[in-house]
Amino acid sequence: MASPVCGHAYVRAGDYTITATSSWDVSWQALGQQGEVGLSSSATYQMPIREFVTVVIG
Repeated sequence: MASPVCGHAYVRAGDYTITATSSWDVSWQALGQQGEVGLSSSATYQMPIREFVTVVIG
């Protein structure tokens, strides 16, 4: 089964570890000074994936 453009298709029920990471590269200037700062944040979540069914009518 192909994965969606922005997502993932789970083919088996179970507990899956999901990790999201956000990274920023910041350039700044103020009062004649300047610099660059890299920022990163990450979070992990244990997500239970169970059975679900879709019904197509039409």
